[in-house]
Amino acid sequence: MTHSEKKKRILKGAFDVFAKEGFQAVSMRKLSQELGVTTGTLYHYYRSKDELFTDIIKNQAGADIAQASVMVSGILERQERLELLVGFVDERSEYFSNLVLIIMDFVRKDESSMSPAEKKIKVAIYQAIEDYSKAIQVVLDLNSYECARGIFSYFVGSLLNRLVGAPRTSIRDLIDLITNYEKGETT
Repeated sequence: MTHSEKKKRILKGAFDVFAKEGFQAVSMRKLSQELGVTTGTLYHYYRSKDELFTDIIKNQAGADIAQASVMVSGILERQERLELLVGFVDERSEYFSNLVLIIMDFVRKDESSMSPAEKKIKVAIYQAIEDYSKAIQVVLDLNSYECARGIFSYFVGSLLNRLVGAPRTSIRDLIDLITNYEKGETT
């Protein structure tokens, strides 16, 4: 196994452990046990749990954006691209729900008690949100970044609604909302 393959395996495994246990509850020792590697191996790739988590956030966002962009390339109609994007999130709802839960677990910690490394994680999370939102703007060819942020919020809210069994806004309502917003109409 190459260095790169091992690192990807660690990232994937660590994501799964964080999803199951929560970020705050997991130590590097626990991660190494769950991943079946020595702590020395884990520290060879990452100096800390914080560095590992930051890498997970950056890599996951980049991979998600790349996959979604390829999926909608060549599709001209915005409605069809939006439907594909919603399908993309729906098909990966367990993964995206876990990502949201891991991030929520991390941000529960009061910022005043965060270490400098933890503050870097918070910056990486914010950057990932920005990257997802910018990708939505590009993929859907939206004039407004704020509209793209609203769609990102829709996806997060939809995932949370799914977790608690609450109803969510229909895709048709979302398409109408975007269309009206882009036309300058408000409801």
